[in-house]
Amino acid sequence: MSERKYFLRQSTAAFACFLESIGCGVVMSFTGTLFPQLEADRHFVIDKTDETWIASSAILSMAFGCIIGGVSMPHLTRKIIITSTNLLMIIGFLTLYYSQTVTHLLIGRILCGSAMGTSRPALVTIVAEVARPNLRTMFTNLIMLGHVVGALLSDVNATFLTWRTNALITCAYPCLAVIIFTLLPETYGSHVEKQNLERATQSFHWYRGYDNLSRQELTKIINQPLNNLDILTLFDKKFFKAFIICTTFFAAGQLNGVNVLSLYSVEMFKNMFKTLTLIISL
Repeated sequence: MSERKYFLRQSTAAFACFLESIGCGVVMSFTGTLFPQLEADRHFVIDKTDETWIASSAILSMAFGCIIGGVSMPHLTRKIIITSTNLLMIIGFLTLYYSQTVTHLLIGRILCGSAMGTSRPALVTIVAEVARPNLRTMFTNLIMLGHVVGALLSDVNATFLTWRTNALITCAYPCLAVIIFTLLPETYGSHVEKQNLERATQSFHWYRGYDNLSRQELTKIINQPLNNLDILTLFDKKFFKAFIICTTFFAAGQLNGVNVLSLYSVEMFKNMFKTLTLIISL
């Protein structure tokens, strides 16, 4: 019975991360259905340049948010980062809902992209800290699954609803995430970084239990010295190699065209089927 209790606690934290990931997925795919609907909207007059800026603004702000999220992790708690990014995402989608000009759309997209980028380091860290070793892979994959589910829900909603309603519905996901994270205790990592080992121990046992494996892992965590990052660390050979590998990996993931596909999916498929129809008619 106790094992189920701790599994439920870990699953709840992972589910909250999953909810925010759904919002991130909507951010990526939102313009795919936004632009076709804007073409039929007489209140908006946009050209291809405006479309490019609206689509790319979220990606550019996401990159900036990733830097902010990584830098702020040692100074702020996980709950503060996740709660603030969820609230920022809600404000971004509400801005999109009430948008009357292209500028409003840009502001909404920038807010959503910033929230998405800032939350990424914290989401993975929370899952790693609350989940047991045998559950970490599954719970971490929930974050990626959330992106896919968010993109799917965005496209399904936009098929039957307007883009404004789609933005309003999306606010529900980060709202639920905020409620869940507010009810959950802070993860042990934030307490360890602030040298509050008593609260770190309480948090660790609240999520993970008191079995021998958990006790051994907690002992290693508490006894492990903190590595304070300074400017000299950037020139360390081991750090530099890991940095280059990760940077190359993530750059390849961003430059392989996945963003273009998600941002312009509807328009691309329309043009593709027009070409196929023309070929078939010939």
